[in-house]
Amino acid sequence: MLPSKGIVGLAYPELGFRHIHNSKHAVVRIEDLRGLKIRAVQSPIYVDTLKALGANAVPLPFPDLYHALEKKFVDGATDPLVTISVLKFDEVQPYLTLTRHVYNPQIYLVSKAIFDKLAPADRVALTEAAIEARDYERKISRERNAQALEKLKKTMRVTELSATEDAKMREAVKPIIDTYTKIVGEGLIADVRAELVKTRNKKTN
Repeated sequence: MLPSKGIVGLAYPELGFRHIHNSKHAVVRIEDLRGLKIRAVQSPIYVDTLKALGANAVPLPFPDLYHALEKKFVDGATDPLVTISVLKFDEVQPYLTLTRHVYNPQIYLVSKAIFDKLAPADRVALTEAAIEARDYERKISRERNAQALEKLKKTMRVTELSATEDAKMREAVKPIIDTYTKIVGEGLIADVRAELVKTRNKKTN
């Protein structure tokens, strides 16, 4: 879908999964999110997802987040573990729940106008380099997130969401998935679901 917008997508690196952290109390059950003011990425799908989970979603620019947490303008936020660690959110956030409610991909992009001017061999080289960089970045990202978790266990009360509560959260956001499936396109979502099944089967085999 990107080329029609003048962009070429080369590969997806990642920041890992997002988790919920806050200053009020441990989030052990989905009901614990009720009334919490949680910073949301300034995008409707993030806002709608947090609302579906029962939180009060507060759209807020990321550069303002630490100050907003420190001054209790918001109670918490959702971030990858390495972000929480590097930006020292644990200084003002005692509670962390490993919700993994959002996978946080990034993307390498290039202008289609520039890409189309490249010689065929250079296009191949650029694409292969992006894939190599993606694989390396994902490896480093997963290592750093694992290291961040061990560090945060020493500074925060870390809760692992139970399978029962995870299932409740999945059920709560189904209407949001249905709504955005109609916007994004059922074909694309079907492709994503098929890839998820393949990935999960690889992990269990």
